[in-house]
Amino acid sequence: MQPHASNPGSHADGWGTHDPAAIYPAECHFRVIVAGDFAAEAELRQALAASEVTSPLASARHSAGGRFHSLQVTVRVKDRAELVRLDRDLRAVAGVRMVL
Repeated sequence: MQPHASNPGSHADGWGTHDPAAIYPAECHFRVIVAGDFAAEAELRQALAASEVTSPLASARHSAGGRFHSLQVTVRVKDRAELVRLDRDLRAVAGVRMVL
């Protein structure tokens, strides 16, 4: 892909450069989908402990049938490595079905 003419450092698709210094630190909003009988909130908090949580882990929604429950949290990550680590650690908690 060729750089966009109006900004030589950007991509023609409009996403701009992939310079980490231009992206991080960044606030990332996570939605964690868990089983309806989820009982490992302490483990989720432990996975978040090394990160700068800017909006605490909170209950978001329950599915109509009660099979799933979503939690939300906002974290400021300093680099891509922290983002990948956090995603991996959240997914590793027993009962977590999906991390968005």
